[in-house]
Amino acid sequence: MLRDVTSSGTARRTRRRTRAGAGILAAAALASALLAGCSEEKDEIPEPVDGRVSASNDGTDFEPCTGLNATGVGELGFDSRTWTDVSMSGGGPRGCRATNEKETVTLLVLDAPPQVLYPRSVAEWVGNDQGSNIDKYRFRNAPACAAVTYADDSVVVAAVSNDDPEAVEPKDPRCGKAVAVAREVVGKLNAPTVKPKFGVTADDTFDLAYTHALQIGRLPRETRVEVADIVDGAGRIRPFVDIVADSDSAEDQITLIEKSLTDD
Repeated sequence: MLRDVTSSGTARRTRRRTRAGAGILAAAALASALLAGCSEEKDEIPEPVDGRVSASNDGTDFEPCTGLNATGVGELGFDSRTWTDVSMSGGGPRGCRATNEKETVTLLVLDAPPQVLYPRSVAEWVGNDQGSNIDKYRFRNAPACAAVTYADDSVVVAAVSNDDPEAVEPKDPRCGKAVAVAREVVGKLNAPTVKPKFGVTADDTFDLAYTHALQIGRLPRETRVEVADIVDGAGRIRPFVDIVADSDSAEDQITLIEKSLTDD
């Protein structure tokens, strides 16, 4: 009987300590939350798009929307409050986008080889980033650059567009800022040990066109007029979930954007 009483008393003390410990942790968590609430910079995870992981984009576990977090977005010179999930539901790319007054940055994952993602009609290869496995592509008909590297059986794309219509030289000849974004995440990627196997092909025209539209940032005014249903007030293509919810002609309008990138 004494053994039972002793055991019972020990159990009660253990429960009290557990509750006390839980209370301390809860208080610490509350204090942390209050401090974060007072901060000007919140490191929040963007609201994810439903159904964003699929057979078309699951070649890597790398998550672009958290691989580059809100703090990193701000340190790169973009407004972290604009860090938004722009993934396609179902197939296509998954990733996030942020902006500042004159630029757009997009970090994407797609199960497509670079030569399919950037055909010569859309972008030109402008070399490797020295000392890394990052390839640089410059869009032919848009002031945008992409830095591309491999992660498992996918590619990770960091694209930066210059959206300033007043820029004297709108194109970044060395794609330096896109490379800077790619370098921020490259340490979190699993480089393939064998030749990657990709699922997206040149036949997946809609997925590829949407991916391109995200990367070019603010569309030229003449193009904006043609695709008014699927762009926001600043002239950037809206997130995919908003497009398909509000536009009956999204596919045709995205095709017009793609055409503007390939016309000579």
